[in-house]
Amino acid sequence: MAESSSVTKSSRSGGPQTDEGKKIASQNALKTGAYSNTLILPGEDESQFRQIEDQFVRDFHPEDMAEIAMVRDLAVLAWKKIRLENLELRFTLARLNAPLDYFDKKDTQYLSSHKVESNLHRLSSYTGEIKNEAELAKAYAERFQVKGATIEELEGLEKSHPLIHKKLVEYIDHYGFTNPIAKNVLHYEIENDDGEAELFWNYFLKIAIEDLNQMIWFCDNRSQIEQELQVVKDKRLMELMQNERPSRAFDDLRRNFYRTLSELRKHQEWKRKMQVVDVASRNVVDSGEDSASE
Repeated sequence: MAESSSVTKSSRSGGPQTDEGKKIASQNALKTGAYSNTLILPGEDESQFRQIEDQFVRDFHPEDMAEIAMVRDLAVLAWKKIRLENLELRFTLARLNAPLDYFDKKDTQYLSSHKVESNLHRLSSYTGEIKNEAELAKAYAERFQVKGATIEELEGLEKSHPLIHKKLVEYIDHYGFTNPIAKNVLHYEIENDDGEAELFWNYFLKIAIEDLNQMIWFCDNRSQIEQELQVVKDKRLMELMQNERPSRAFDDLRRNFYRTLSELRKHQEWKRKMQVVDVASRNVVDSGEDSASE
């Protein structure tokens, strides 16, 4: 009887016996699984999935094939949930930041203006500090219109009024002037919108003052424009939230995850009970052997 029990016990003791050996074996089984080459999509980082997988192994210490399979399933479900969250984030941001359409602009005071729509990308730059700088630059440009500018003033323009200087450089590049030193810039002639010859400097000052006025207007009305824009984004977000498909997918993944987790815990609890029974059986056998020898 004792001999038979010993043979049965030996036949069930294959594979690694130490905790470290079992851990290594479980990791090997996971990393060489059938899904290893098909789970990671193009553009995804396989090392991130491996980190998740390894963490589940550290958390649950799978020791047999059933546990290995369930821990693998947990890692895959967690990875798919992260993928779906990233997908939803990208889709949501793309929708929120998409160009305004007719219905977005309908019945709005500011967004319906082409001037506003074309400047939304730089809205955050219209600060109180920029407004003060623009007002000083505008006053300076208007003074140039009345009394003209000296070569020294033009040469110091970058330091004294960088907003005007930046716009001046853009227009000089646009017209492709050669040797654009201060003296020449004051005497260049162009053909204006009416087809008449006009001093470039005078024409530029008119354009610069218009641009500075627009900049000041945007600074004054930035908060109202942002409020209208936020209303549009809120409406878009509500439309996205009413779409049940991503929500159903999340729910399915969540249910599958916790169902698998419950199955894993039940299996591990069952194994612990079986180990207790096995130990108790061996103690009974050992006790009987001791009695027989006495």
